[in-house]
Amino acid sequence: MKDTGCASKHIREFQGSQPGLIGLRERGPTKGAQNPWEFIRKREEARLAALDDLARLEAEQKRIKWEEETRRRMIDDETLRRFKQIKQQQVVEQAKKWKLADELQQESRRKEEQEKTMREMNLKEERMELEKIKQQLEEERIAGLREKFFRQCKIDRNLKECMEERQAAQFLERLREESLAKGILISRDDTDESRALDKERMKKETLQYLDYVRQAKISEKLFENKVEQAAQHALKREAQRVAAKKAQEEAARRRLAWETAYVRQQQTQLKEQQRELGKLMKKHEAEEMKTLNDAVQKELSEQITRKRSRIEAYKKELEHQIADHEIRKAAELAEVERQIEAQNRAEQVLQERINQAIHARTLDPHRHPWRKMSYHEKPDAATKETADQTLCGCVFS
Repeated sequence: MKDTGCASKHIREFQGSQPGLIGLRERGPTKGAQNPWEFIRKREEARLAALDDLARLEAEQKRIKWEEETRRRMIDDETLRRFKQIKQQQVVEQAKKWKLADELQQESRRKEEQEKTMREMNLKEERMELEKIKQQLEEERIAGLREKFFRQCKIDRNLKECMEERQAAQFLERLREESLAKGILISRDDTDESRALDKERMKKETLQYLDYVRQAKISEKLFENKVEQAAQHALKREAQRVAAKKAQEEAARRRLAWETAYVRQQQTQLKEQQRELGKLMKKHEAEEMKTLNDAVQKELSEQITRKRSRIEAYKKELEHQIADHEIRKAAELAEVERQIEAQNRAEQVLQERINQAIHARTLDPHRHPWRKMSYHEKPDAATKETADQTLCGCVFS
């Protein structure tokens, strides 16, 4: 119907432009002139058909052009929609990345704070332990000095008592000499022999006492040197351990700072890469940008995975180092306690032997010459001796 309408329109226009043809058509062709009119009619029909074909072609071209414009508009709309979708997806992924980076930074900061708190607690415990060890060593030194003072007091008291007894013996000797000068009948030979024996005994006892004092001073000096060496060794070992731990903590802190700086640098580089990718996305097709974005996302995920694995490995290594340090610390403390206990046992055994040698009460009068002499001269004196006299006699027995 559309083609028929177009042909009728062109026919009417042609008839309007040729007014003579209307009369001829109305009157009809004359006899003998049919072929020219038939030729004109056919030519006109051919021309009208060509015009119809041209009109159809123009309409088809317009339709194709409209369809192409519609298709191009749809493609542009679809490209814009996909671009917006990809852009929105990138914004969401970028937000996730920044959130993940913030979480990693917060986790690193939290780990640093925890490590700092643990270091402060460890330093506080070490200072407390060091103060305790110093206090214990000071108490041991004071106890040793007190014991040394008491021992010296006992030695001085024993020496004083021995000197008093010696002076008493000399006084008795002078009394004997005065009695002999006055004419008391005492055998001269017995007196000279007993005097020589008394002098020899006194000399031996004096030498024994001096040797005992010298040995006691040497033993005390050796014990003090051992205690001082043990204290210095313990303090030196503790200082070395603290210095080694501080060096390890400083190395760990530097390494963590380097890791943080490296992560920040990587984040900055990733941000620059994403900015460049954003510029390239305006120049390329949506599919190419999507492929490139997928590649970048894959690379980012791999980098994050590697960083996480490296952080986990570093965390496990730190935990392993802390566990090894705790084990070594416990072993060192056990060794120090064992050495201190061994020293205390040795000191206790030595003190027991000294006390046994000093405080033993021997009632046999034949163990000491002066007690023997007093026993023979005064039979009732053996039952009235004091604890100090018994102690003095025990020292020289």
